[in-house]
Amino acid sequence: MTVRCGRGHEHQSIAEVRCCYGRPERPADPFATIPGSERPNPGDLITERQLSFLNKLRVERGLKALPFDVNMSKREASRAIDDQLSTPKTDQTAKEEAPRFDPWAGKREAYKAIPTGYYATVSATGHNDLDFWFVRQSKNGKYTWVKRVIGGRADTAVRGRTAAQALDAILAVGVTESGNAFADALGHCKNCNRHLTDELSRQRRVGPDCWANGAR
Repeated sequence: MTVRCGRGHEHQSIAEVRCCYGRPERPADPFATIPGSERPNPGDLITERQLSFLNKLRVERGLKALPFDVNMSKREASRAIDDQLSTPKTDQTAKEEAPRFDPWAGKREAYKAIPTGYYATVSATGHNDLDFWFVRQSKNGKYTWVKRVIGGRADTAVRGRTAAQALDAILAVGVTESGNAFADALGHCKNCNRHLTDELSRQRRVGPDCWANGAR
């Protein structure tokens, strides 16, 4: 059976039709298996908005949604979005919704192990030696908030992937070790961020008031 393209040519397969239009045959799912190459620089990684839109397109075309930590650059994501937009939706899945993007999926309980306080982790971008964070836990234990601590500026709230990566980094280093790294690097209390002005407080990494209130 032959296939006639829009140019009036007869072809033996869809692949030949694509080549006729200057489009090589495309795998059914070019990102089904992500190569184990080195992860792109964090600043070049696919954004949450790109991933959310790409997953919506994939689900509409009968493909599985990609995980939040997929090893894909912004440029690769743009190509993948263009590729999906050029592919018709499947009848069975056209009305389905893509799974809600949740970079904290399966980790919320683990994040509760990080007490309210200040922490330092190895810089994710390499622009500095350390990244500094403030983590706050709600009293009922249901919510965790993360802020980036930047010298000379107000702490900046971070959410989504950035917050999850910060919390993952704290857990990877160790909660106590990460808090101690903050105190050692800045000379501030790892509980309240006040200056540590005496030797004993610097050894404890906690100021006298916080120490008296049980902070360790």
